[in-house]
Amino acid sequence: MKYMKHMNVPEYNVSFIAPHKSGNTILYSTLVDILKLNSIEYNFLNDKLEKDCFLFVRNPIDRFFSSYDWYVKLKRLHDLDMLKDLSDDDLKQTKSSLEVFENLEIDSLSKFIEKYELFINNSIDTHFLPQSSFFFKRSTNNEMVGNLNFNFRIEYDRRFENHNYKFFRMEDINDIIKFNKNLSISSDFKNYGVLNKTDFKSFYFLKDFSKTINNLFMIFHTYHKDSLSEYHHSKNPNYYYGEITLNEYLTVCEIFRKECLFFGYDDIPNLLNKEFKNPII
Repeated sequence: MKYMKHMNVPEYNVSFIAPHKSGNTILYSTLVDILKLNSIEYNFLNDKLEKDCFLFVRNPIDRFFSSYDWYVKLKRLHDLDMLKDLSDDDLKQTKSSLEVFENLEIDSLSKFIEKYELFINNSIDTHFLPQSSFFFKRSTNNEMVGNLNFNFRIEYDRRFENHNYKFFRMEDINDIIKFNKNLSISSDFKNYGVLNKTDFKSFYFLKDFSKTINNLFMIFHTYHKDSLSEYHHSKNPNYYYGEITLNEYLTVCEIFRKECLFFGYDDIPNLLNKEFKNPII
């Protein structure tokens, strides 16, 4: 597995970087399609970064549950001996990840929460580690950073020295697409299009690209998201709330509090429509 997979677009001096379990499959597939369609060159040279770097992040709380869901799927496929199609490197990485769970006796979501900070000191798999671990990983350096208590500003400035880096939340992509879809079907614009309308929202990470590219991003992103929805490996995080208590959920929020704030997410836990397991008295 390549931990620091990122896309470079030299013509626009920009790099796009998205961690595992943060929508990277959909993002990269979308960007590849629109760049190819417009004959814009790109590469995945992981030892090189362009001047501007967009770091795509997902809500760390949701991503945590998605990571556990990834473990559940891997464990089931392993038990059914259905991992044979993986490459040798991916198979080795997968078995190594499962061994960490087994060695730490993590056999439930509650145990994963309880032992998470110990887990990240024993794992090198960025499917399960915090997003920052992915961003800090260099392909020339095997050392993984699993710490969630350091000074994020200092660490990111050091990692992306001489580069202009900005975070973009994956959830905002969906919000922008939803807004523009509503705009396109409104009575005011239904006969005139939206590309040249001032209300049309573009994507900041495509600020130097044309409006047509912005529109194509919406189309292809929607296509890839819909295509993967039936068999994608991540369940909605709501699926797991019933397996843990409220206190365990708040523990997850506290673990990722500093990362949430640094990425621009609310510090107040969202408890709306969440039903947790009753604690054992």
